[in-house]
Amino acid sequence: MSDHIEASLGSKNMCQKLFDCLAEKIPNLKRSQSKNWCGFYQAGRNRFAYISHRKQSSDIQIWCSGDVEDLLNESRIEVIPREEIKSGWEEKYPARFYVKSDLDIDPACDLLYKISYPTS
Repeated sequence: MSDHIEASLGSKNMCQKLFDCLAEKIPNLKRSQSKNWCGFYQAGRNRFAYISHRKQSSDIQIWCSGDVEDLLNESRIEVIPREEIKSGWEEKYPARFYVKSDLDIDPACDLLYKISYPTS
């Protein structure tokens, strides 16, 4: 796991492409950067996705909000639910998926827009 600044160029680019895709659908989309994550949110709302970057590869891992069944049913991308959901952060972000290539951007964007964003 790496923050946006220390991530590989490919991982940074993948994060930016996903952000750009979502920004076309969500007005005033913002990205907050912390030591380990980028968080996507609309100004005035909660974060609906956290992006974990890679130092060596170009993929990114996204932890997203939303009902697990909805995430699994809506997705054209493989969604991995948490094995055990506790309260707090784990409950708010119950599943993750990977964006490994440009082909994953549109399905990831659709999933986040349709399922995760409305929960924010």
